Amino acid sequence: MIRRCLVCPLFLFSLLSVGCRTLITVGPVETVLLEDFNIVTEARIDTGAELCSLGVDSVIPSADGNALFFVHDGKRYCCSRARTVTVRTVNGTVSRPTVELTTRIGNRKKRCEWTLADRSGMQYAALVGRNWLSGTALVDVSAGERPNEKENF
Repeated sequence: MIRRCLVCPLFLFSLLSVGCRTLITVGPVETVLLEDFNIVTEARIDTGAELCSLGVDSVIPSADGNALFFVHDGKRYCCSRARTVTVRTVNGTVSRPTVELTTRIGNRKKRCEWTLADRSGMQYAALVGRNWLSGTALVDVSAGERPNEKENF
């Protein structure tokens, strides 16, 4: 029993020390690069959101349903559709299409799923959710806005 108690703290310490070296610190707002389309936008970091979300003006599925055309900041983009998800909002639940995009904040990039939604009434055009943050970043709201700005693109 004593041996198990000594091994567990050492194991946990090794996991934490390895994990902490690979994480970056992000603030409440970051500049995000969506590398697939070279879209640079300000994003709110939202630990309550499961998936990232990009504000778009419109979404049009292709005739076969395998691709999506969307308009962001007046420019039209086309990409493969990943799936459709149901998202809870303050107004209830809605279905949204998702796409896989390579996302970069500071010197870290990760491929993850983004929902496409009308965010015209929101302050930020994008949200970065737990699917990008998990295993990649620690959120420090005291870091201020855009702590990774000097490392961006």
